[in-house]
Amino acid sequence: MSEENREVATAQTTAVALDSDMLALMAGARKTEDFKQDDLLVPYIQIVQSGSPYVKRNDPLYKPNAREGDIIDTLTLKLREKAAFVPVKYEVRYTEWKPNRGDLVKQWGTDSSGYDAAEGDFGTRVTADGNEISPAATYYGLLLDEDGTSLPAILSLSGTQAKKARRLATLISALELTDANGEAFSPPMYSRVYGLDTVPEQNDQGSWMGWRIEPGAMLLTVRGGKSVFLKAQKLREQVDAGLVKANETAAAATESSQREGANSDGTKEADDIPF
Repeated sequence: MSEENREVATAQTTAVALDSDMLALMAGARKTEDFKQDDLLVPYIQIVQSGSPYVKRNDPLYKPNAREGDIIDTLTLKLREKAAFVPVKYEVRYTEWKPNRGDLVKQWGTDSSGYDAAEGDFGTRVTADGNEISPAATYYGLLLDEDGTSLPAILSLSGTQAKKARRLATLISALELTDANGEAFSPPMYSRVYGLDTVPEQNDQGSWMGWRIEPGAMLLTVRGGKSVFLKAQKLREQVDAGLVKANETAAAATESSQREGANSDGTKEADDIPF
């Protein structure tokens, strides 16, 4: 057999082997009911800050390649310079802290009663005990990677990042398409992909890395977009049904990270907005 024929035969054998492996994987495919929804965590999307555990050598979460401004999710801990995000559901969640960027007191979730009873107009309010309650604009969605995979994740924006949340909400609300009859309609929130990047920011209290969020392509126009669209649709249904919920531990870590740019004297941050 010539060398050329040998190479062709080897390639064909390899292809058959790969197909056989794929058939074996498909035959033993996991069933979604193997895990209850309560067994699964929805990670948060975070920005690596100068004080994040990911850049501290003595921290269990230390990542040697982590740099300030990197984007990371709290499940896979994969570092990204940029990311793509498909929002599927929006809600406001409330967190109570000790004053002056102190310890976590309570995660109120979507319960606004403590916030409503606290003093203040909007943004961070102060309780009768002197604690601070802050609202966080919370977007459930899919975090997309370049290899075509997608991960359910949460983008939480509060404090200095509240203005970014308002802009994203406005971009989503302003999106209109035209049907075959020339009538305008508002497509689902998960119809468009949004690009996530980070930028340096500062105020009188210090400096940090903040979000930059820009509208991208319509999801159904990108490669593999139809399957991602259907996955986003299912995730929206699961969130609406209460089957997918934010992980409070990850939420607290994310909120703490974002508080690096907040005023330490308890005054209203200029970027705080009414929700």
